[in-house]
Amino acid sequence: MFDKLRIGKKFILSFGVMILLMAALTIVTLYSYSSVTHTTDDIVDGIAASKRANDIIDSASLMRRHFFLYLINRDPKAEHDFETELKKTIGVTNEIIEKTTFEENRKHAQAIVAVLEKTGKAENEFRKMDVQLEDAKNAYYSMADKVFEALEKIYNVVQKKITESEKKESGNTLVEENKVVLAESLLRSLILLEERRIARLKFIYAYNDDERRLATKNIHAVNQKFNSYTDQIKPNLPDGEASQSFQEVIPMFQKLDELGMNHSKVVQDQRKKQDEIIKSLEETIDVCQGMLKITAEDSQKSVDTQKNVVAFSRKLASVTAVAAVVIALLLGFALTRSVAGGISGIVNLFKRITKEGDTEVVINDKYLKRSDE
Repeated sequence: MFDKLRIGKKFILSFGVMILLMAALTIVTLYSYSSVTHTTDDIVDGIAASKRANDIIDSASLMRRHFFLYLINRDPKAEHDFETELKKTIGVTNEIIEKTTFEENRKHAQAIVAVLEKTGKAENEFRKMDVQLEDAKNAYYSMADKVFEALEKIYNVVQKKITESEKKESGNTLVEENKVVLAESLLRSLILLEERRIARLKFIYAYNDDERRLATKNIHAVNQKFNSYTDQIKPNLPDGEASQSFQEVIPMFQKLDELGMNHSKVVQDQRKKQDEIIKSLEETIDVCQGMLKITAEDSQKSVDTQKNVVAFSRKLASVTAVAAVVIALLLGFALTRSVAGGISGIVNLFKRITKEGDTEVVINDKYLKRSDE
């Protein structure tokens, strides 16, 4: 095959093959570099996503802390810090949605944004309910003060009646038994009013459902005792100012119960909203931890992929380099033999003519059939 090519074309062929082999090595190198770069970008993106997920967990923990501080003393600074951290967290989460290459992380981030937006809405509603709670509490305690003052007034009237009772000649005060029972019932009712206040305060500041249930049970027990003493007061009241005042107090009792139930309802509604906020923050942390797990798994896959790519690229480059060297050697040997063999043969013929004087030299057909010089 090479004998039919001119020497110039043989050299062009040899250089062309070498260029092709170099081009093949370059393509393999570029492919390997591109694959490694792509997997490296995935790893870097996974690290960035992990950092952002950790930032969200930290922010959610801070929001929970600020919310608890607000619950303790209704501090405006804690409320401001909560809202600032919430906006920051939503911003970080939106960055994940925009920049991540992991579809699972994008879904998790979208879920986090939805939870955080719900948390912000619940926190606003919670703060608005503070006003309702304050109004309900003030209405209840204002009515409780009025009832206490009315019962205290009746008690004073009864005590005055007892003091003004007729005396026996011996100087001992003659006191009717029903007035003693009445005074005792009125005094116990006054005490129970204070116990009702305390029971409601325990209900408001209860930390868990068990404490709230116990406080509710105590409220009902106090109310039952209070109603039983009220039943004892009615028949024993003396006619006149005391009886008339007690008739005015009865509807106040009913109003006090209504205000107490309304107060309890507002407290319970706000408790539900409070629990909703805390659960939302915990849900945010759980979702972020899930995101971290997925990111870690995907990053490990990327690392494994990169190792495989590097190993494959190294093997491919090695095979290509060895093949290039072998082909270059074989091609060089074949071309060298083709060019040098013909020249050597002709030179030997000329030596026979010039040195030996052999004019009958016959040129071999293989040289005559060649197409090169």
